This record gives sequence, C-alpha cells and structure tokens, in this order.
Amino acid sequence: MLVFTVAACTDTTSGSADPRVSVPGDPSASSARNGGEERSAVASIEPCALLSVDDLTDYESMKNGRPYQGSGSRSCAWKKEITPDSLDSLGISLDVRDTQTVRSLKDMGNGVRTGTVNGRASAIARNPDTGDCTLAMKLGESSRFDVGITGPTDPKESCRVAQEVAYIVEPRLPDVPS
Repeated sequence: MLVFTVAACTDTTSGSADPRVSVPGDPSASSARNGGEERSAVASIEPCALLSVDDLTDYESMKNGRPYQGSGSRSCAWKKEITPDSLDSLGISLDVRDTQTVRSLKDMGNGVRTGTVNGRASAIARNPDTGDCTLAMKLGESSRFDVGITGPTDPKESCRVAQEVAYIVEPRLPDVPS
C-alpha cells in the first residue's frame, strides 16, 4: 500500500506567537522582562526582616514581628505589650501586596491623600471610626507595600505613626524596575 502526503501553501499563517521570542529594540520585550524582574524583586521581600523592635523603641514594649498571610498580602505584625502602667494598644503591620497599586488604596471614609516617602510614590488613608491608618508605597507598576497602624489611644496619631514607620522601612525596600 502506497500513501501520498499532499502539502499546500496559502497566504495565511496559522499558529500562535511565542512570547519568548523578541525582536531587538522591541519595547514590549523590555516590558515583559521588567515585569519578571518586578515580580522577582517583590517576591523577595520579607516583611518581618524590614523592621525590628529596636526600630520601635519610641513605641515602648513592642513584641517581635510575627508573619501572617493577610487578605492578598504577605504580612508581618508587631504589637505593643499592654502593661499595668500603660493600657494603650498599638499594632503595626507591614504588608507586601503583589497585585495592588498605590492608586488602589481604598478610601476608609476620610479620603486618600497622595504624596511621597523618600521620593517613592505613596498614598495614605485613615478610618475616622476606628482611627486605623494605612500608608501605601509604590513598589512597581503593579505592586505596593503597606504600613498599617491599629489601636493608638488617640486615633489621629495612627497616620503620624504610619509615616514614621514608613520612613524607617522605605530605605530597606528594593528598587523595583518599572
């Protein structure tokens, strides 16, 4: 039995593009590479390694940070020990948000203010009911780093504390390609 194979040529080409192929000078190739570099740099951030109780001596009796998984984040939290001399509580959290931007920081009822921390784009929002405050700093085009504050006796102090902690942590954050 003899089998013949027939091949034909057409003006159209079918198939799919290979995203690993890049043309020299193609900006989309650079953008894809930077996206990978950004994800890698952001993934390497360990929130608990960015702050120590020695950094928090102004806030008295802080316990060492403990890692936890937040809603959409890798996080670490420090809590102030309640003592007989002080019933004030204070919680500080550091959160790496791999897929949220500074622009996506939610208004908790008191508006969102934008600014910078050591030249890094940031936004800050305070909950007027609880006094909790979140300060978000840009990591890359699709990621951010949050400093969250809960529980000070004076709720207006939470954003001041968030800013102080942000200025401690920001120099320790990696420069992420964008």
